[in-house]
Amino acid sequence: MGFLVNSYRFISSTPFSDDTGLKAYWKFNETSGDIINVSEASVDLGSAADLQVTGATYNQSGITDLNYSMLYDGTNDFSVAGSSVSQFNFLHNDSYEFTMAFWGKILSWDGLDMIWSTANELASAYIGFGLRAQSSGSLYYHFANGTNQNRFSGAISGFNTDGAFHFYVITGDKSNSTNSLQMWEDGVSMGTASNSGKDFVDTNASQAAYQAQAGNSEQFGNFNIEEFSVWSRRLSD
Repeated sequence: MGFLVNSYRFISSTPFSDDTGLKAYWKFNETSGDIINVSEASVDLGSAADLQVTGATYNQSGITDLNYSMLYDGTNDFSVAGSSVSQFNFLHNDSYEFTMAFWGKILSWDGLDMIWSTANELASAYIGFGLRAQSSGSLYYHFANGTNQNRFSGAISGFNTDGAFHFYVITGDKSNSTNSLQMWEDGVSMGTASNSGKDFVDTNASQAAYQAQAGNSEQFGNFNIEEFSVWSRRLSD
């Protein structure tokens, strides 16, 4: 595995020397309290994106031997990245461009297992981005603009369901209408989606960013997670 600058560890199989756009990076190596955003990029969100944890279990076995992963039990565990409804707007707005990268051991794929959400998709109207384990081997995504919640949504399938750690990368780029959304597992492309003809808005998200819950006290995710990073640009292959 390669190494990032600024103490980042296992983000890619090749080293990064450029952390431009790295908004947040969580190691999950704390033993209690908040999960600290340790990004040191010039645009990082700082402590405003620290994860405030409810119920999850710290220091579980991870992809390394350092016991750095966090377990969300799928029942009532979740975290919230601060309180701002605007700091992750680059995930869904009219010029969105982003990358999410994380080591995850997804333990349930029942269709309601939320991984990340800035929009309560069960509400009558919402704005933001969401990612969840949809069904066996499918990651479901949605971009929401309020009244037409599912203006850009779908599922990309074929992911491994062996209950082991895998490296997931999700990228978005509004300007690339053909390959707007791309997903990888362990460096292998799993598919793309097109936003051609879809309508996007420059409006704050409906809520702060939730991990392992949709912000509605429902749709709890059941997974271990380690080394989660969020970027405001699409990383190259």
